[in-house]
Amino acid sequence: MPVRLRPVDTGALDAGAAAPAAPAAAASAAEASADLIPAVRVRASRVGRMLRGEAGSSPAEFVMVGTLLTALALGVLQFGLGVYVRNVIHDAAVEGAYHGALADRAPADGAARTRALISRTVGGDFAQSVTAVESSELGHVTVRVDVEATIPLAGLWGVPRALRVSAEAPKESFHAR
Repeated sequence: MPVRLRPVDTGALDAGAAAPAAPAAAASAAEASADLIPAVRVRASRVGRMLRGEAGSSPAEFVMVGTLLTALALGVLQFGLGVYVRNVIHDAAVEGAYHGALADRAPADGAARTRALISRTVGGDFAQSVTAVESSELGHVTVRVDVEATIPLAGLWGVPRALRVSAEAPKESFHAR
């Protein structure tokens, strides 16, 4: 059975008057509940003030802001890693194209050089496909190296063959014109 508290008029007790008499047994339940409403309101307002206060909000704010800043920093690092991998693969394709375009080399040597550079810098799993072909565009013989590689999305894991890079270099020759 819950305990019911009755508000006490402290002014009457301070003046030296006797304590108020207990209500008669014949008092209705409506009168008894009407006496309790101010006590419930006082408690509700105290709880409301405690909930509306800012005490204890610092740890929660720290966790929320810390999580947001950590996610932002990791996103920037991941973007930087993706740009780095793309630049390494592009530079390896350019180097392979120039290597395969040398007068004493074949285009396959350029593809092998590209694979070796990619394996040495970002790992051999990144270059899924490296091809080198000799082509003649606008009357000039060139060597083109095409690379299909993984673009990193979460750490070094990513989507295979999502990054396509190609580079061309003019083929050297010892023929005098």
